[in-house]
Amino acid sequence: MTNYPSPPVVPRSPPSVSPPNVPGKLTLVERTPIASLINGYQRFRTSSYSVHEATYRTLGRGNQKPPVMVVACADSRCDPSVIFDSPPGELFVMRNVANLVPPYCPDGNFHGVSAALEYAVNVLEVQHLVIMGHGKCGGVCACLQGAELDENVSEFVKPWVGMLAAARDKVLNSGTINPQYALELEGIEVSIKNLMSFPFVKKRVESGELQIHGSWFAIEHGELHWRNATNGRFEVVPTEATPSSTPTKDMSRSNSISDLVGGLTKLGVGVGGSPTTICETCID
Repeated sequence: MTNYPSPPVVPRSPPSVSPPNVPGKLTLVERTPIASLINGYQRFRTSSYSVHEATYRTLGRGNQKPPVMVVACADSRCDPSVIFDSPPGELFVMRNVANLVPPYCPDGNFHGVSAALEYAVNVLEVQHLVIMGHGKCGGVCACLQGAELDENVSEFVKPWVGMLAAARDKVLNSGTINPQYALELEGIEVSIKNLMSFPFVKKRVESGELQIHGSWFAIEHGELHWRNATNGRFEVVPTEATPSSTPTKDMSRSNSISDLVGGLTKLGVGVGGSPTTICETCID
């Protein structure tokens, strides 16, 4: 029987307050989503773009050469570039439902994840590949619902998250009191295993040219947990950039991964507790 950690009681956060409109910019008269996008672009031009303008110009004139690929969930609450505070050109990101990597299957059909993976490994020659899961994952929740899953997501979502069926059975048979959290972690293991079914990935991993990593992000607490490649445990990443801020030895050998983990410090979020202590339950 697999022993999964028990979830703590998560306090409710105070209601969020919308930021005021930027003077001189497009006014959100009706606060429409598209107007919000335009406002965001205008803020980007005067803030982030102005800071990284030289980098954007260099990237625009040449080719990208990101050292890291991240496979993350499409969930709007966990953007890898924000969490890792990464500048443009550093991450090659593939996002999908439940941050899943399917098994190698060159059957001529449409395979978006596999195509991105092939390009990242064979053309961009990324040095690191990170699978990033997160708390309250809707895709994982859908898998746990099984036959009771809403028919509105039965055509594509159901067969996609069915990739986790064996992991789901393992979790449910373990007796864990938080199957949602347990399956989120098991899902990362499934994707890591499937990655090694790709010949070009396996070849580069065995040659030492590519390292595979697992991580899990607790949205409400702003905590990142990093998978220890030696024992498979997910360990909380400290927010202070110190020599001990990398939880696994293989991470300390990587400037790229160390920079990503160190980027959490700039977010100013607090972490604490012991490895694998923060859990989040499924959204209704």
